[in-house]
Amino acid sequence: HIGSIHDLLFSHDDWRLRWLVVDTGKWLPGRKIVVPIHVADKPNAVRKEIAVELSRQQATQSPDIDTSRPLSRQSEATLYQHYGWPPYWDGAPDHTDPLRGVHQVLGLHIQATDHAVGHVDDFLVADDDWSLRYMVADTRNWLPGRKVLVAPRWIGDIHWDKRDVAVRMTQDQLRNGPA
Repeated sequence: HIGSIHDLLFSHDDWRLRWLVVDTGKWLPGRKIVVPIHVADKPNAVRKEIAVELSRQQATQSPDIDTSRPLSRQSEATLYQHYGWPPYWDGAPDHTDPLRGVHQVLGLHIQATDHAVGHVDDFLVADDDWSLRYMVADTRNWLPGRKVLVAPRWIGDIHWDKRDVAVRMTQDQLRNGPA
C-alpha cells in the first residue's frame, strides 16, 4: 500500500487521464507522488483499490512535484526518466497545454453557447482506457435536483482566468441531455 488517490491529471486535448496523484498518508507524511496511469490496473471495486506496477522504493525516491500546479511536459519527462519507462507521447507531443488535475476543474461554472447553466460537479472515468468519459454538470440553480452528463466532444475550452468551462451545447440541449 503506497497511499490513496488524491487527484487525477488529464490532458484537455484528448480527455485521457495521464497520471494518478497519490497521497502517501502516514507512510510518507505530507508527500504526494505522481504515478503514470499506464502502470495502473483496472480499479478493484470490491477491495476499493488500484494495483500499480510500482515498488515502495520507487515511490519513496520519486521526484518532488508540486501537484497543486499544472504538470508541464518537462516535468512529465523528468518523471518518466525517473521511473525508467518510455513516455506515452512517443516522440511527438500530443498536447500543448500542461496537464491539470480533475480537482482544478470541479466547481468551475459551465457556460453553454447561450447561457450559464451550472457548475462542474464530477467526472466519470472509463476504467478500460482511463479516459474521462463524461463531465457531470450540476444544474441545480437552473434545473433543481438535476445533474446532466456531458461527453468530452461537447466540451470546448476551459477558461482558467474566468473559472468556467465552455460547452458546445445550448441550454435546451443540456436540459434534454442524459441525467
